[in-house]
Amino acid sequence: MKTKYSLITFMVLVFLNAGSVFAQQTKFTKVFYDVIGAVQAYSIVKTADNNFMIAGEKDEHAFAMKLDPSGSVAWSKLIGGLHSEFYTATATSDSSVVLAGHCHNTATSGSDVYCVKTKVNGDTAWTRSFDLGYDETAYSIKQTMDHGFIITGDDYPNNVFIVKLDSSGNLTWGRIFIMGDYIAEGSGIEQAPDSGYILTGFFSNYSPFEETLFLMKLTADGNVSWTKRQVLTGNHNSYAVDIRAVPDGIVVLSSESSSGIFLMKTDFSGNVIWSKNYPENDGVNKGSSSLYRKLHSTSDGGYIFIRSSFGSFGRMNKVDSVGNALWLQELDLSVTDFAETNDGGYMVVGNGPLLGVIMGQTLNPQVGVMKTDSLGNSSSCSWQWSVTSGDIPVTLSDMVFTPTAAGMSHFASFPVTNLLLTIDTGCVAMTGHIRETTIAQPSITIYPNPSNGSFQVTSGGTTSDEITTIEVFNTIGSMIFTSSDPVIIQSEIKLNPAPDGVYMARILTGDQEFWRKLVIFK
Repeated sequence: MKTKYSLITFMVLVFLNAGSVFAQQTKFTKVFYDVIGAVQAYSIVKTADNNFMIAGEKDEHAFAMKLDPSGSVAWSKLIGGLHSEFYTATATSDSSVVLAGHCHNTATSGSDVYCVKTKVNGDTAWTRSFDLGYDETAYSIKQTMDHGFIITGDDYPNNVFIVKLDSSGNLTWGRIFIMGDYIAEGSGIEQAPDSGYILTGFFSNYSPFEETLFLMKLTADGNVSWTKRQVLTGNHNSYAVDIRAVPDGIVVLSSESSSGIFLMKTDFSGNVIWSKNYPENDGVNKGSSSLYRKLHSTSDGGYIFIRSSFGSFGRMNKVDSVGNALWLQELDLSVTDFAETNDGGYMVVGNGPLLGVIMGQTLNPQVGVMKTDSLGNSSSCSWQWSVTSGDIPVTLSDMVFTPTAAGMSHFASFPVTNLLLTIDTGCVAMTGHIRETTIAQPSITIYPNPSNGSFQVTSGGTTSDEITTIEVFNTIGSMIFTSSDPVIIQSEIKLNPAPDGVYMARILTGDQEFWRKLVIFK
């Protein structure tokens, strides 16, 4: 009898463990859209009840939506007037979420910093706007040790702002930094262990034109302790787009025009500890927008960063605690943010449609959500790549910026409206400069796909003599192959010299054209 019960106990434990492993592999892809409007998402945070809140905009109104771990909608709402948007969000110690972005200032016809504290049930606790004198947009918000909030962003055209709020959303202090003579952006802010703040972003000068990342340390009351900038050579530019403060230093996500995306870690005095770049990202979506570039620490001590741009495929990189590359996923989504889930995976949010080919039920701007496993794999719409990392030299030099006190607080009042979106499974739609037809005749296929560069194009399962032309384009729109020769079209096409990457194939059949994604991976 004892042996029987021991066997039963063993089987139960095996079943429970198998269930746990299965839970860790939960994956799905969903699309949220309005057939007569536009919706976009820019931030996602995990809530106190283990759900997720997404922030963005719907038809130029600030928008928020709460999802459970399976991607089902608990609620979705418009929380702002015309010309308002949420770009960033932070979970709070009292189980709420504070959303930030900008709203329209009717008096100045510009924009003000816009903040809303939302409870997990969707009720609004308080709403504030802050006028710093120009045209402001918030890109990063974090809760502080005193349960208040610190916010940074840009104050158009060439100012960076910092706003400190108390726990009720009241303005404690505000600072404006005039940087360069062209444009500037505060893209990320964190609180340091000494209660001060670490700020990063970029500024630019018009003549001679240059864009340079900066890193700044402030005291708890907003005074500058030190400021560093990257030393660049030649005509190169650099942009810092996000930041994380860890117990032993600062990690900055940046992009540089010569070496592409890179991570840099410094101590709390701004001395560089290590810096790594990731060649697989070179030449893909370089630019300064922090909306499509985010960095997060992970529970295992590593980091994940994403990069994309409007209308383009996104990339998601995992690295260890010293920046060594672990894995890379390419996603059929203009990725904007992600959050770690209880099962060790990630809830990834982004936007569509992507530029390239007609698919999906609507071509209106839409939100895509992907639940991945711990390696970034999803049920569809994801492609795993090999990845490497390398050491690169990064030099920072001292510089001086003098802040100006600024800021006027308002008790903003905007209507809150419940919103109903259509939900589909699968990837976001894709579109291009081609005639927008219905989703008909999807018989044109490329196989194998992914391939090592050798592939065939078929129609209805066999190589078709109805195909008149095949063209292949790389990610920047340059044609790398074209043929209208029936012998070539009906044979194996060999693009083996082409580098690994995602390409778009344009296939003409009489008066119709089809676009298909082609992945080369050797």
